[in-house]
Amino acid sequence: MGLRNEKSSTGPTIGVSVCVVQAGRVLLTQRARPPFENRWSLPGGHVERGEGLRDAALRELKEETGINASLGEIIGWNEIIRPEKHVVIAVFIAQFESGEAAAADDAKAVRWVDHREIGTLELTPGLAGIVNKVFGY
Repeated sequence: MGLRNEKSSTGPTIGVSVCVVQAGRVLLTQRARPPFENRWSLPGGHVERGEGLRDAALRELKEETGINASLGEIIGWNEIIRPEKHVVIAVFIAQFESGEAAAADDAKAVRWVDHREIGTLELTPGLAGIVNKVFGY
């Protein structure tokens, strides 16, 4: 048996993100760490071993923002491919239920953004297309 290089021994990881909407606004978090440090993104993160996608999405949302939401369906997929990492992200739609948005865990800041304002922010790759899809653009 030949040696396996590091890239072939580890495959993509699975992540989740949540597009929480309320009254024409979407909840965004500003990333506190690389990759994409300081860019605005949807709350989310990695799925833990043995954890369902829906459970991971609700956990990450609560950990990063303090928000509770009613989770809907997967509205799309995002894929981040970098030399050191490959992540496939399931993006869920959700309706705000309760809580006061506050930055925690991986989030540097949290804010509600009018969907028309999305184009004025420095965003993570693929985010504008997801938000535009949610609001019918």
